Amino acid sequence: MSINISLDTLYNVLRSNISKGSPEFTRIPASYIIFKDGDIVKAKNGRTGEVTSGDALTLIQSAIDYVATTLGGGVVFIDAGEYDLGGSAIDIANISNITIAGAGIDRTVLKNGGIHKAQEVETNDVTIRDMTIDVNGVSGIYGININRYSTDFVIERVKIKNTYDTFLLYWGGARNLVVRDCIFHRDMASVENADMAAGSQDINDPLNRTCFFIRNVFIQEQGGGGLTTGSTGNLVFEGNVFINKTSGQSAERAISIEALTVKDKKVVLRDNIVYSDNNNSGATDVYIAAVGDYGIEDVVVDGLIITNGALRISNADRVLLNNIYVEGSYGDGIHLTGTCGVIKASNVIVKNSDNIGFIAKTGKLFLNNITVEGSGMHGIDIYADAQAIMTNVHIINNSQGGAGTYSGIVLRGQNNIVADSLFMEDYGNQKSAIEEKSGADYNIIINNEILGSYASSPRIRVGSN
Repeated sequence: MSINISLDTLYNVLRSNISKGSPEFTRIPASYIIFKDGDIVKAKNGRTGEVTSGDALTLIQSAIDYVATTLGGGVVFIDAGEYDLGGSAIDIANISNITIAGAGIDRTVLKNGGIHKAQEVETNDVTIRDMTIDVNGVSGIYGININRYSTDFVIERVKIKNTYDTFLLYWGGARNLVVRDCIFHRDMASVENADMAAGSQDINDPLNRTCFFIRNVFIQEQGGGGLTTGSTGNLVFEGNVFINKTSGQSAERAISIEALTVKDKKVVLRDNIVYSDNNNSGATDVYIAAVGDYGIEDVVVDGLIITNGALRISNADRVLLNNIYVEGSYGDGIHLTGTCGVIKASNVIVKNSDNIGFIAKTGKLFLNNITVEGSGMHGIDIYADAQAIMTNVHIINNSQGGAGTYSGIVLRGQNNIVADSLFMEDYGNQKSAIEEKSGADYNIIINNEILGSYASSPRIRVGSN
């Protein structure tokens, strides 16, 4: 199995699957309507019918404030058109029960500005949907900034692009955030290589709520990371696509989840795709790690495709890996390190890693239906602090970086089991099918099929250095 699809084709398919707008706002009466009459921006009060005109930022801000304070909530509808915010941001601090809705992605465009919470105050039940936010390189302006004390936010069908020295979306300290069917596009050079979407779950949330990123597209043409978090709680990332078009420029990880000050609860990644047509160190990595004394309780990665990148996990109590395809890593394909507990991996394919295909430095591993092919070094490397039960493992033509130097499976510790597995070597590169390093005792190697010509004899080496 290999991935061969152009970035433009992938983007166009995904883009066509994201709705251009929700027609319900043409049927549901809006509390306030912002619209354009030629080049003039106007606002209509949905209750009184009064129509006023002025600059876009003032009219939109006044409409939001009126709906929040006078009506106690409602819908501010911004009709199709381009609205110049004049280098400033719409303030959504200290409001509740507000929906800010456009006519659809690329139909309603807020330009030269963004949407911010100007203060770290309670802001609840806010929806932003169906529009494009083009910051257009204005310094200090985020596309959307929902900093601390933001509860029950929904951002859907929104395209955010062209920030200069800030994130496209900042969601620091959010509670129950849902971001779905959005497009994040960094195509403007950033002075700080800022990430596209960065933030965290509120670590002091007494209800320990979850943040969701579902069916979003991240397009990376400049430096910075994709979807990044720190000091975070429960997370679900599902159905997202990360496209790296940096053409060899320095870029950071596609997904980076780090726990810095609190023990994480659960991290779930399901059916995500990380795609690049170049081997750019770190740009297409998925990185799930706890730092220092803190750890992640549960990590579930179910359905993941990575090209020209790697999956790295550290310091997790329990890890479940299923239906994973990793190809073309600049280093190790899958790397498990730190202090991990129980790791179960099944239906995993790792191909053409520059270094080791699958390396485990820690944990009790149960590996089933794993294929490692074409690695530059060892196929699978199990360190002394890890123990593995491997069944139905396929090790094919590894040691591409040095003929006779690296083996299919390396065991460095004790009490490992390798059973019912297939080893193939067509070119004589792999030193041996299975290699037990010095001090590796009490391993069980049984009922395996070893085919091909290996650089060293015997094909199972015991006590090597």
